[in-house]
Amino acid sequence: MGKRTLVTGERNGLSIVIRHPEGNVASNPTLASLVETLTGAGYSVHISSWFPPSPVGNAPTVTYAQTNRLLSYIKSIIFDRVCSRFLAKILLRVELLLKGGSFDLCIGIDRNGLIEAALISEILGIPYCFISFEITVERETSKKYKDIERVCARGVSFWVVQDEQRGELLQAENKLDPQRVFYLPLSSPAVSGVGDRRIRDELGIPAEKKVALIFGSLSEWTLAAQVINGVRAWPREWVLLIHERYGNTHASLAAQGIDIDDLLSDRIYLSNVEMNNVNDMGPLLNGASATLAFYRPTYKSPHTGINLKVLGLAAGKISTSLRYGVPVIMNEIGTYSELARINQFGVVVERPACLPNALSNLDDKDRLSLQAKEFFLERLDYNLYKSALLEKIAGAIEHEDTASLA
Repeated sequence: MGKRTLVTGERNGLSIVIRHPEGNVASNPTLASLVETLTGAGYSVHISSWFPPSPVGNAPTVTYAQTNRLLSYIKSIIFDRVCSRFLAKILLRVELLLKGGSFDLCIGIDRNGLIEAALISEILGIPYCFISFEITVERETSKKYKDIERVCARGVSFWVVQDEQRGELLQAENKLDPQRVFYLPLSSPAVSGVGDRRIRDELGIPAEKKVALIFGSLSEWTLAAQVINGVRAWPREWVLLIHERYGNTHASLAAQGIDIDDLLSDRIYLSNVEMNNVNDMGPLLNGASATLAFYRPTYKSPHTGINLKVLGLAAGKISTSLRYGVPVIMNEIGTYSELARINQFGVVVERPACLPNALSNLDDKDRLSLQAKEFFLERLDYNLYKSALLEKIAGAIEHEDTASLA
């Protein structure tokens, strides 16, 4: 019997489970877009996480489930410390018996999502795929930590990573089949406009001021503290707007040891506006003259070492800025800094201390903005990859269907 090609209508009734322990789907450009793509194509989607989920839209075909705190804690011990595939499978089997559910495909996100997806695939007899956003390596973890991940990676129908550079690293670390890779930059679909709302106006930033924006994580590796401490030396026409990814700007700065009360009230503005979906960042980017995107590996955890050094096209704040035509000032971060020089959608500096000169010379914003938008549309736009990704997903399900009939 030949393979059956799925058209949109035939996907109704097919169900996909996404195992994403972190749960922050709405703040991830690719995942937020993928969920909307799947529901638009007729699939029902079930998202399972260890932590409170962030819902994407209000589609009735998307459901969410959070593992209770005790079970999540037990999972973290078995997955990350004991690294026992046998115990993990017992745990997943019990969980599935208690919660039930029938699925046609399982998508695992990052290491622990991959482990869950592989074991669910065995238990339920369904195909699975793997989407990577964070790469851990053996030299920063351990052989035991990586071995369970490698075993679980063997049977993936296909795996997704942002670009060739990160793909080579992930393939080598997880022993993945390079013939099954799908490259998908961390990015959202193109937008037709940004609307009239501007958070800068709501915060009282004078109309004549130019805004340099920091948004997303404010962790140590972003060099946010260095940027803030250098604002006094900026040109007077420039101000800094800071927005933490979940709207917890004050708390995040305090956690970094930054004295909020000591900030320059007329030069630094803080946004605590809650934004539920990374694809709806227009009000924040609207009115910004530049985004600041600094990355420096700290090597203090498996996610802030080589994972940041080999950043590739996995910088969501950069793709989001370019999506809205906002040029980016960045440090030497590999792929994106090389592309910025070639395509002239931003400026590359050595460190935050170089910002006063960079901001003074950022006098052709319209040209940079146009080139930022053009680069996004030609290389990063999620819509460029959407159809091929759907074909991969449908192909994985069809292959399992035909294999079961053989």
